[in-house]
Amino acid sequence: MADTILSIETSVWNYLKAKGLPEKSIASVMGNIEAESSFDPTEVESGNSIGFGLCQWSFGRRTQLESYGKDLVHQEDFLWAELSGQNLAITHADYQWINKSPYLTNTQFMAGSGSIDDLTTAFCFCWERPNVDLAHLDRRIQQANAFFTQFTGTGGGTVDPPPDPTTDGDFYTKLLTTTYNVNQLSAAQITFLKTLSIKDSVKMIFSFNHNKKQIGTNYVGSHLTFDTNTYIINSVRSNGDVVLSNGENVCYNYINPKFIKANS
Repeated sequence: MADTILSIETSVWNYLKAKGLPEKSIASVMGNIEAESSFDPTEVESGNSIGFGLCQWSFGRRTQLESYGKDLVHQEDFLWAELSGQNLAITHADYQWINKSPYLTNTQFMAGSGSIDDLTTAFCFCWERPNVDLAHLDRRIQQANAFFTQFTGTGGGTVDPPPDPTTDGDFYTKLLTTTYNVNQLSAAQITFLKTLSIKDSVKMIFSFNHNKKQIGTNYVGSHLTFDTNTYIINSVRSNGDVVLSNGENVCYNYINPKFIKANS
């Protein structure tokens, strides 16, 4: 278990380092994560089951995370989106930093301006925003300083790409083992779905995203016109939905496999 935790800690450090976040700020994030979940991405809040994951996302933020994906890769992407304001459409996240006096601003945090103690405190109360009486700020600060000592000078480079279902058997299993309701997919559709591989070319017929906005369709009066563009399969979500992209479009389309067909 200790090796697993160290691996997750290293993954988070390397991810944020590759994003360009200063080391003091990374350590501050990690000190908060340790206090929230002890770096267990599957952690569910004890007692009430409200919080989930590395950062114990709760309520609307948890719903948004789970609509994006619950594994470590998705949690890291989601954390970064909420913190930086980048890739919000892709991750289903909202920018979550709230500047509050007397704490450091998001601009200062992203620049690593201030001590680790101040950075950790700011991340706690401006981003995590726990119950003040249960924040355990001393633990967060102590752990942040320890992570800085442990990891400083390591990591960097580019962020690893999302898992590739063609090489990561566990990830691809999400697609292959998803149980689809017979009212949603016909036997022929299921058979076709399970023949797909990453980067296959497919067409999307129709779908809704998590906010129930149409993707790839246009209203003409009261009628729908269907998208016949070609999409590439990028990945598979934990619920079996397929993530598609269209050319240089950075907004992925999360769809039920019912609505895709071979590009022929």
